[in-house]
Amino acid sequence: FSWGNSLGGLAQLQAQMDPGPSLSFTWRDGQTIVNDRPDLGRKVNVRSLPPHVPMAFLATEDRDFYQHNGVNMTSILRAVVVNLRAGRTAQGGSTITQQLVKYAILRDLRRDYMRYLRTLFIARNIERDLSARFPDRRQMKDELLGFYLASLDFGTGSRPGIAIHGLDLASQTYFGVSPQQLRPAQAAVLAAMINGPSLYNPCRNWNRAKERATLVLRNMMLVPNGLTQTEFNAALRDLDTPAPCPPARQSALFTVNHIRTAR
Repeated sequence: FSWGNSLGGLAQLQAQMDPGPSLSFTWRDGQTIVNDRPDLGRKVNVRSLPPHVPMAFLATEDRDFYQHNGVNMTSILRAVVVNLRAGRTAQGGSTITQQLVKYAILRDLRRDYMRYLRTLFIARNIERDLSARFPDRRQMKDELLGFYLASLDFGTGSRPGIAIHGLDLASQTYFGVSPQQLRPAQAAVLAAMINGPSLYNPCRNWNRAKERATLVLRNMMLVPNGLTQTEFNAALRDLDTPAPCPPARQSALFTVNHIRTAR
């Protein structure tokens, strides 16, 4: 365990998520487009979001997020059994905290068992360190989820040369709204992109994105205080309208990425 403790925790996460002063780009309405970090979005205040937004991500990726301490051994063992039966990796057992570690801290390491072991210990350390700072467990978990939503890769929008990271930028780029304004169907579309940002890109593969988002909406009915049947039906109707992918936002992001690479 001394080796695991030596791998670091919250300090390493904060160093990656908040590297210091950087150049920011803004829309004409004053909202920040993106900070000058191509691999990182703006941290989201989870408590400012309507409940269905975090619900979409938790129902898809980690339904026990608010119960575990960074590692969910039940999910890991379940994934091992499923994968052994399938003879391939058919299911993952990583928690949102472990995913955050992989995205923000260990992304440059080769994928092997040692990286996975490091992920387990660092995830545990991060939650331990955050618990010392936020005695209220719900607040601690909300803080962690905000980091996670900022670290996610949401593909490239409607044209090559665009890098979309973080829920804030993804909401604006695909739907032209802030995360606080996302409807359940829109939140489901974005949550559906996590495991395949290109495959489920709503600007390029709407039918595929819609199919995956429908699965997310069904999962959102299965969690405590989840969607009602009426809300689910309304969200399905909402999915009949493709994501608008506002052209002005796409062009602005393309310009930002051009500036980045030219500097």
